Amino acid sequence: MKKGKLIAILDNRFFARVKKEATKKKGKLRAILFLMALLLLGYLYMAGDYGFVRIFSLWKEKKSLVMEIKKIEAKSIDLKVEKQKLTSDHDYIERIARERYGMVKKGEKLYKFVQKEPKDLSR
Repeated sequence: MKKGKLIAILDNRFFARVKKEATKKKGKLRAILFLMALLLLGYLYMAGDYGFVRIFSLWKEKKSLVMEIKKIEAKSIDLKVEKQKLTSDHDYIERIARERYGMVKKGEKLYKFVQKEPKDLSR
């Protein structure tokens, strides 16, 4: 073979190897960039003001506040009913006076039962 053809063949092989290695490096670089982009999107999805974790915690907080509002509304209705009874129902007023304040009518006797405290047997 001639020297010129041999150099041309070697040059072609050399450039083919260089091109092949460059293609491998480009593939690795693309894979790394894709992975980094995927990690960035995952981070943005999970964290931050509009991330999944933040939205989920706000959803749980909203749920607990709605439950608290319902409890307060129910208590408000109960208090309105009791207010109405206290202003108009004389039997209810009498029962409250007897139960809470120990009041009695004339001629009635009030009995109070005192419970003895149990003895401590552990000593």
